Amino acid sequence: MEEMLAHLSAPAMAAATAEGVEDYITAAGPEVLRQMLQDQLDARAAAEVRVEVVTGSDAVVRPRAERGHRRLLATTLGRVEVARIA
Repeated sequence: MEEMLAHLSAPAMAAATAEGVEDYITAAGPEVLRQMLQDQLDARAAAEVRVEVVTGSDAVVRPRAERGHRRLLATTLGRVEVARIA
């Protein structure tokens, strides 16, 4: 977001047409939104509470938990990475 604001504040953008400014925002904006989503997912992962004992759907108790399991998630904003305790 800061990069976008700096770019929009540059003298070259002041001389750009409204169409040029719109094209830049349209191209750069989705990456800002994707990064905001990634930051939210990272915050959730950092705050995830480890449950001491988990019973699976097969009724087997699983006392182990491992942090840092990651997977890619395709979203309308682009790919993000989700980390969970498994």
